[in-house]
Amino acid sequence: MTPTKTCLDAETLAAWVDGGLDARAAAMAEAHVSSCPRCQEIAGLIVKTTPAAVPVESAWRFRAGWLVPLAAGLAAVGVWMIVPSDRMTAPPTATVAPVPEQQAKVKAPQEESRAKEQGTRFRDQAKNEAAASAKATAGQADQLAKKDNDQGAKRFDEAPADANKLRVQAAPPAATAVAAEAGRLEAQAPARQTFAQAAEAKREATSPDGSIRWRLTPTNTLERSADTGRTWVPVETGAGGPLASIQVTDANIATVTTVDGRQFRTTDSGKTWLKAP
Repeated sequence: MTPTKTCLDAETLAAWVDGGLDARAAAMAEAHVSSCPRCQEIAGLIVKTTPAAVPVESAWRFRAGWLVPLAAGLAAVGVWMIVPSDRMTAPPTATVAPVPEQQAKVKAPQEESRAKEQGTRFRDQAKNEAAASAKATAGQADQLAKKDNDQGAKRFDEAPADANKLRVQAAPPAATAVAAEAGRLEAQAPARQTFAQAAEAKREATSPDGSIRWRLTPTNTLERSADTGRTWVPVETGAGGPLASIQVTDANIATVTTVDGRQFRTTDSGKTWLKAP
């Protein structure tokens, strides 16, 4: 409430309540308080907060007696007016905070258990990741080894062909043709030489005992000698063509071959000839 010009100050009200004013001032204070709600409220609060004292017989005992119920009522009204309605509730129950040492004792096992769980989980995760990585690495190694083996085998198989191809590509065309022809002639030369030698050797033949000799003349006809080659006698084989070779088995048996591959054989020292099958 807003004080007026005639309101008493706190000291005056306290002195009035305690009976410290003279009669005239006490009468004026009592008249004002009886009609001023503000001063009544303050006086009631003063009465409520003042410690009880040993009662003293005074002239004010009976005069202030009626103020006690008035002060109690005014105090209640003042508290109701000062304190908001939403705060007039029971004070919250105080919670006793645990001592830090007790908190540490309670948290220590919990933290240790949590650390063990995390450690186990991390170890399992690391093992799984390591196993997966090792498996993947082994698979990649097998694949690379197989690929290298396949490529190596392929290069080994292709090496001769590649070498020949490179030799052919490196040599000029004319030199390649000459080399090929020289190789062909070289390969055929031993065969020709052997055929010539064989033909030359087969143009003359001697029986195993050395008594009978046979030969082909330059005109490819057949002659026979019974005196180790001192004299020669023409022999008619009935082949009807030039002869290419003569073969002798013994003194009576001989076989001639014509240039076209036909063969005729005698078993009576050339008197008669039969075509070989």
